[in-house]
Amino acid sequence: MKPAKDKKLREVYVNLLFKRAPLLFGVVFLFLAISTVCGAQDLYGGYSMPFSAPQFPPPPYPFLDNKLLVITFTTTSEAMKWLVPEPLVPNPENLMSIYIGSFNIPPTSRGAKGELTLPAIPYREVALFVPSTFSKRPGSFCVAIYLDKINPTITGREVFGYPKKSADLITMNEENGKIAAKMERFGTTLVKATFQRTEKVEPGPNPPYVPWFLLKSIPSVKKDAPPEVMQLTATIGTWKWKELYRGKASLELGSLPADPWDKIPILGIVRADYRVVDITLSDGEVLHDYLKKDGK
Repeated sequence: MKPAKDKKLREVYVNLLFKRAPLLFGVVFLFLAISTVCGAQDLYGGYSMPFSAPQFPPPPYPFLDNKLLVITFTTTSEAMKWLVPEPLVPNPENLMSIYIGSFNIPPTSRGAKGELTLPAIPYREVALFVPSTFSKRPGSFCVAIYLDKINPTITGREVFGYPKKSADLITMNEENGKIAAKMERFGTTLVKATFQRTEKVEPGPNPPYVPWFLLKSIPSVKKDAPPEVMQLTATIGTWKWKELYRGKASLELGSLPADPWDKIPILGIVRADYRVVDITLSDGEVLHDYLKKDGK
């Protein structure tokens, strides 16, 4: 009787290992995958890609001791219509602004045990924007932003929808109260600006934060399909003024096929200032969803 029992037992093992193996392996794989995902969510909230090794944590994002040269100029109504999407309404004075700035992201440590730690990230940035309103709510529509570092580029695009692109070179040199700045891309100078300080201004109380309006677009993986995401978003944050200077400025815009800024005439410079500020970006909001019939 014993050999028969042993033979039957062997058949059970063979059936379990070979006939049920795919099911067992599938269960084990699913368990490990769920454990990994849950572990990543516990550490980082499963917030960014790669999921098991996130590129960045959730907001808020602080930026300290940032130095910005901001130049506001007049352009044409045709440029306004080309740059600003509905339902935003561009300002009736046809004003547009550009800033060239150096930003500082302090060291970041998130999670109960500081599992996601990033070093300090200094970088430079150039942005074109148009003062606009959404349902009479004032803000600035961001046309394009150029950066010289990858991490803040990815974060701003994925989270908020900032239209960020890479720049080959961004410089902002200051000497004796005069600033010379430029931005190059693919060997072409797209922005060239100068600024001469004329007076120091007491910034006074911190003003209410004015949001950025952003057109967040994520293409579909399918051929000839519409975007998976097409939203008008707004940032939420705080400003802290530290220093403010008025002055005189000059500005030139260059052009490339992928950066056609020769379509933006500079009719005259209205004002220019140099500011040192702290900025914190927290969660944003969706103002309008272009893929929904009612936009909501």
